[in-house]
Amino acid sequence: CLDIFQFEPEKYVQAWLPVHQIYQGNCEGSDVQTVVEKYYHLKTGVDNLEYVGSPEYLRWLAWKKLGTPQGPAGSDTKLDAA
Repeated sequence: CLDIFQFEPEKYVQAWLPVHQIYQGNCEGSDVQTVVEKYYHLKTGVDNLEYVGSPEYLRWLAWKKLGTPQGPAGSDTKLDAA
């Protein structure tokens, strides 16, 4: 990007940077929670969970037909990781 903007700074002035726009209140909300949910379309409590056990993980298992795990990763003491 340096090469692009080094000799044409007017392009950089016109760039729309989401982080700056969030702080200016231009991204569908004045607080972080609202911006995260509306602008980035992230669902709190769904999209920000640990992967194992999350809805996305369960969809992956169903898609691969691997079934549902009995517990969290690493909870099976019968198997040796080595």
